[in-house]
Amino acid sequence: MPEFRIGAARFWDSRTRWANIHIGPDSFYWDNLDRMVAGAERRRLPILYTMGITPSWAAPDAPRSAYDDGSRTAPPRNLADWDKYVRAVVSRYKGRIGAYEIWDYANTPEHYTGDMATLVEMTHRAAAIIKKVDPRATVVCPSFGELWTFRGRQDLARFARLGGYRFCDAAAVKLHPRRNTGRPEEMTELAVLIYNTLHNAGVHLPMWATGPGHSIPTERPLREEDANNYAVRFYLAGLYARYARMYFYSWGIQGLPLVLQVEGSPPTRAALFIDRLQKWLDGASVRSCGQGRANGLPDGAWQCRFRLPDARGGEEVAVRWTAEGTAAMALEPGARRVDHLDGRSVPVRAGQTVVISERPVLIRFGRAA
Repeated sequence: MPEFRIGAARFWDSRTRWANIHIGPDSFYWDNLDRMVAGAERRRLPILYTMGITPSWAAPDAPRSAYDDGSRTAPPRNLADWDKYVRAVVSRYKGRIGAYEIWDYANTPEHYTGDMATLVEMTHRAAAIIKKVDPRATVVCPSFGELWTFRGRQDLARFARLGGYRFCDAAAVKLHPRRNTGRPEEMTELAVLIYNTLHNAGVHLPMWATGPGHSIPTERPLREEDANNYAVRFYLAGLYARYARMYFYSWGIQGLPLVLQVEGSPPTRAALFIDRLQKWLDGASVRSCGQGRANGLPDGAWQCRFRLPDARGGEEVAVRWTAEGTAAMALEPGARRVDHLDGRSVPVRAGQTVVISERPVLIRFGRAA
């Protein structure tokens, strides 16, 4: 597990996929998943376990997946094998794994080449097993990506039209900028496209963002300054879009545009900024999010306002930032301090002009009336 503060853990590129666990028709290998679950429990982290991809023995003639474990992208020849896998996982980790994502990136051929009707049937079967074995567990529908494209949104709509979301407690999507290295605020545009697609299909579920675009391993590294700022704004953009969960991809590995921590090395500054954001907002409730003049802000400025819990003084706070450049503004009545991600805290007063930049700051307004 990472050495900086996080709010939840998702297991996927952790050698815990179906093919890694269900190694034969009646054989299971649990060591990796046991270790991962125990590590998350030590940190008291809610766990999302992502199901799939098909073992080679269950679909030997199907195309190979993008992974080096021999897994296949088609559904199993016999869906009873899927049922057995789902039942085995949920029975073993009942009360320990809190949520199950039925498949990852279900509309990319590197992960799934079956038809949509079969994916809906697999979702239905998995959800029924999960709810029977562990009724308190959350069922998260298969995640869809390529949603900046019309084709990707068509895939999402088709799964909805076929009734796939009837069996789930949450919907999973790949929420990311147009390019994985783009400004996080672009995600709010994509969130609107996704919302409209699902709304038109009659789907109104909590939204979980479970990863980036498929091309992320091939993207160039961000400049350090951008990486530090974007890491925090990734989560703020998710709050702005009213997403219930935002899973950052990923920790522990190099070769990504934004690295939080390489296994065996200390957290990067970007990771420490995420840690600071978590401390700022621990237990807080979102009051509102907005941008620009319609929200009393300069053009180009963004904010989310929060109320801290009574145990932390019940204070009203706002996190403010810009997507690009800077914006000057006079602080409104009640403003008393500005906290920075590097740990500095500066006293301020109402009417004082402050400069908002691409690095978010926390403005404290005192206890709510």
